[in-house]
Amino acid sequence: MKNWVKVTSVLMVSGALFFGSLGVFNGNPTPVVKAAADQVKRDYVSVSGSGNIEVDPDIAYVSLGVLTRAQTATEAQSQNAAKFEKVKKVLTETYKIAEKDIKTVDFSVQPQYQYKENTEPKIVAYEANHMVVVNVRDLTKVGKLVDEASKAGANRINDIRFDVENKENSEAQALEKAVANARKKAEAIAKASGRQLGAVISVTEGASSYNPVYVNESLQKMATMDSASNASAPQAGQVKLTEQVQVEFELK
Repeated sequence: MKNWVKVTSVLMVSGALFFGSLGVFNGNPTPVVKAAADQVKRDYVSVSGSGNIEVDPDIAYVSLGVLTRAQTATEAQSQNAAKFEKVKKVLTETYKIAEKDIKTVDFSVQPQYQYKENTEPKIVAYEANHMVVVNVRDLTKVGKLVDEASKAGANRINDIRFDVENKENSEAQALEKAVANARKKAEAIAKASGRQLGAVISVTEGASSYNPVYVNESLQKMATMDSASNASAPQAGQVKLTEQVQVEFELK
C-alpha cells in the first residue's frame, strides 16, 4: 500500500513538472511564456501604407445609342435598325472602329402607355432602344466622333469614360509606393523609440480605389452644337489609382 502511494506521488510530481515545462499551469501561461510573448510584441511594428498615382488615360469608352418611337413595335424596331446602321457606318468607316470595339449593352422594344383616371392603361406607341459602348483609342477624335454619330442618328449619348486599358503596370507602381510609404512610417517609429528597423515580416494587400474620368454633363447638347466651335471636345484629365498595404517590420 505504501509503495502504491509513493508511485502515485512520483507520477503527480512528474506530471506537474511536465506541464510546467510547457508553460501551462492551471490554464494560465507561466511567467516564462508570458515574458517571451511580450518580447515578441516588443520586437516588431505594424504600419499601414498608401500609394497614389495619376495616369494619363489611353482609351475612351463612349456610351451612345438610338431611340425611336412608332405606332407599332415592328415599325419602331425597323426605324431603329435603319438609324443605327447609319451610326455604325460612321463609327466603322469614318473612324475605323473595329466591330469588336462596338458592344451592345442594351436592346429593347417597349410599349408606351397612356394613363387616365378610372380607365385601363392604353398603349399609344412603342419605343425601340439600342445602346452600345464604343472603345475609342485615339482620344483626339472622341469629340468629333460624338458629333458625327449624333448627326448620323445617335440621339442618346449617356457618358464618356476615360480610362487605362491595361491597369497591371499602374497597380504595381501604386503598390510599390504603398510599401515605401509604410517603410517610411516604420522608420520614423523605430527612430522615435530608439530602435532600428529590421527585415519585413509580412505584407498584406488592403483595399484599393480606382477612379476613371467620367464626362456626362450636357453631352447630348454638346453633340448637337456646331463641331467647329469645339463644343464636343471633352477633357480627359487623369485616372487616379490608390493601393493600401499593411506591413510588419522587425525591430532591432
